[in-house]
Amino acid sequence: ATKKKLNRNEELSNLQYKLVVENTLLSALTAYYQMISIQQFIKSLKVSLDIAAEQKKLAEAKLKTGSGSNVDVLQTQIDYNNIQVQIIQQQNLLNDQRITLNNILKRAPDVEFNVPDTIIVQTKPEYSIAIENTDKNNSSVLISKKNIEIDELGLKEYKANRFPKIGITGNYTFQRTTNDIGFVRLNQNFGYNAGIIFSWTLLNNLTTYTAIKNQTMQITSDNLRMESMKMQEKANLYKAYLSFQNNLNVIGIEKQSAELAQQNLTIAEERFKIGLSNYIEYRTVEQSFENTQYRLSQAAFNTKLSELNYLKAQGLLVH
Repeated sequence: ATKKKLNRNEELSNLQYKLVVENTLLSALTAYYQMISIQQFIKSLKVSLDIAAEQKKLAEAKLKTGSGSNVDVLQTQIDYNNIQVQIIQQQNLLNDQRITLNNILKRAPDVEFNVPDTIIVQTKPEYSIAIENTDKNNSSVLISKKNIEIDELGLKEYKANRFPKIGITGNYTFQRTTNDIGFVRLNQNFGYNAGIIFSWTLLNNLTTYTAIKNQTMQITSDNLRMESMKMQEKANLYKAYLSFQNNLNVIGIEKQSAELAQQNLTIAEERFKIGLSNYIEYRTVEQSFENTQYRLSQAAFNTKLSELNYLKAQGLLVH
C-alpha cells in the first residue's frame, strides 16, 4: 500500500504540473491572440488613414477650384490627425501585450517579435463529446480522483497497523585482528546471522482506531470535493461552449457587416468626389467602417478565447 501510495503521489505531481502548464499556456495564448486582434485593427486604421489622406487632398483641390470650402479642408486634417492618434494608441496597447507575453515566457521585456494578422478558429463546438472529454481529461477532475486514490491507500496503511508484523533480519560479520607481538598474532572471525522478528500491537490508546476513522472521513470529504469539482468544471465547459457558439455567430455577422461597410464606404467616396454629398456625410460612413473593423477584430479575439477555454475545460489545451 505504501509503495502504491508513493506511485500515486508521483502521478499527482505530474497532474499538478500539467495544470500549471495549462494555466500558463492559456495566459500566453490570450496575450498572443490579443496582439493579433490589435494588429488587425491597426491594419484597418492604416487603410482609413490612406483614405483620409486622399480625402484631404481632394478637399484641398476642391478649395482651389472654388467648388469646396475651407471647413472641409480643416475637418479632413482633423480626422486625419485623429486616425493617427488611434494608431499610436493601438500600437501602445500592442506593445503592452508584447511585454506581457515576454514576461509570461520569462524573456526580456524588450524582445521584439511579430505576430500574424489573422486569427484562425479550428475547433467545432460539440457538447456531447466535450462532456466525455471533461470527465476523462480535465486536470482538476483528475487531481481530485488521484487524491481519493491516495486517501484509500492511506486507509490501507492505517488498517495494516491492526495486523501482526513479521520481519526478517540478516547480516554478515567479518572481523580481523592482528598483533605485532604476543602469543596470538592473528584472530579472524566471520559468518552469517539470520533471524525473524514478530510483533503485534494490541493496545495503543486507540491511536489506530482514531487514525482509521479520520482517514475514512477524509475520503468522504474528498469524494464530495471531487463531485463539486466535476460540477464546477462542467459548468465552465458549458459556459465556454455557449460562448464559443455565440461568438461564432457574432463573427459571421461582423464579417458580413464589414463587407457591407466596405461597399458603403466605396460608394460614399465616389459620391463625395463627384459632389453628390458633403464631407460630413462621407465621414459618417467612414466612421461606421472603422467601427465595424474594430468589432470584427474583437469578435475574432473573443471567439478564439472562448475556443481556448472550451479546450481547457476538456483537458485538451496541452497534448
